[in-house]
Amino acid sequence: MQAHEDRARVGTSAGYPLVMRRQRSRLALISTCVLGVSLAGCKGASSGESSAAASDAEAEAEAEAAAEADAEAGEVGGGECPHAVVGGDPEISFELVASGYSQPTFVVADPRDASRLFVGEKGGQLTVLAPGASERPGSALLSLSVETGSEMGLLGMALHPDFPEDPRFYVNYNPAEGENRTRIAEFRFSALDPFTVDASSERVLLEFPQPYRNHDGGQVAFGPDGYLYIGVGDGGDRADPLDAGLDLSTLLGKILRISVDPEGANPYGIPADNPFVEQAGARGEVWAYGLRNPWRFSFDREDGTLYAADVGQDLWEEVDVIVKGGNYGWSDMEGFHCFEGASCEAMTTPHGVNGAGQRMPLVEYDRNAGRSITGGFVYRGCQVPAWQGRYFYGDYVTRRIWSLRWDGSAVSEVSERGQAAGAVSSFGDNALGDVYVVSFGDDFTPGAVYRRAPA
Repeated sequence: MQAHEDRARVGTSAGYPLVMRRQRSRLALISTCVLGVSLAGCKGASSGESSAAASDAEAEAEAEAAAEADAEAGEVGGGECPHAVVGGDPEISFELVASGYSQPTFVVADPRDASRLFVGEKGGQLTVLAPGASERPGSALLSLSVETGSEMGLLGMALHPDFPEDPRFYVNYNPAEGENRTRIAEFRFSALDPFTVDASSERVLLEFPQPYRNHDGGQVAFGPDGYLYIGVGDGGDRADPLDAGLDLSTLLGKILRISVDPEGANPYGIPADNPFVEQAGARGEVWAYGLRNPWRFSFDREDGTLYAADVGQDLWEEVDVIVKGGNYGWSDMEGFHCFEGASCEAMTTPHGVNGAGQRMPLVEYDRNAGRSITGGFVYRGCQVPAWQGRYFYGDYVTRRIWSLRWDGSAVSEVSERGQAAGAVSSFGDNALGDVYVVSFGDDFTPGAVYRRAPA
């Protein structure tokens, strides 16, 4: 692997997973509206909705109680937990799921079967791991011709929220031909065989140039609102030479939000409630900005909170909560600090906003702890009730894993949880709430997928 700025970065993405209990969907909608992830159901609130506040509050309390009861009883989705329930707050271990991969970049679980996993490789291969299998399959589901220099390759995948009824899925990759660029493309599974991809079905939704070969981001994931979110780095090199992070006229250094359905002659739609749709000179696709290289983001399946890890320059790695229209400060800020003498207002309040409207991270760590953050998932599984609601994340280089808890106003329980078996390139989860850790591998060890389990 190369040095921090030039090494091949890899990542994970997953479609928004199925909720474990459908009666929680109303709670998720209410909480998400509060957090700023705009949903169709949040718009045009009527007096009738106001009059239903009391019943909504009761439903929320019942859902919370049901979730706690399920966790204590070792149940998930109203059924038995497939794992032996562990009490207390154990350290984590890494249970090998499958190995033999070449630079795996993401893992996405099939919502129909939590043990069937789609695994992508940097070189352009998308594979499907059958339940019970422990080695990479010999053939690929889809092979793409990709540019693999530095941080480029096949970087992300998201199943359509209505999969498998809707057979579409979406990938983020860098095509091999032509100029360096990011492509967001749609493919379809075959109507005759749900485990065969029709390679000729590719429909390009969005393409834009990449001025350098690093800081591509690469994540794609559907939010609970049904829109596709896309993580994009600042374009690369170092110190944001294009000043892209804070420039709303470019897609670089942003989280984007689009509709995957065509809008007129356009291959995708821009939601009318995106924050900068009406702002002159701004790209309507932008949801949040001021990011250096958002390396994995995920939605908490319980309340819709959007967590993102942003890779730092030389000093600070950070975890952010992404909100509509949020300005995360790069390249004026790195973590809680002014970057390289920039004029800014530093502050230490997690998720706070300074006088310039720049939003702070939840946490940061320095180069003594790690060199390149990889974002993870909030645990919503059944095996360890004490882990419920904790966000787990890691570092690609040092392989260290941490967790934190965010209640919407304060960060607590920040702690190191262990060390992964290999370079932490990605995280993923499944419909049971299990969290996977993807190891990139090296010249001596193949890439692998692990399930995070109690030690």
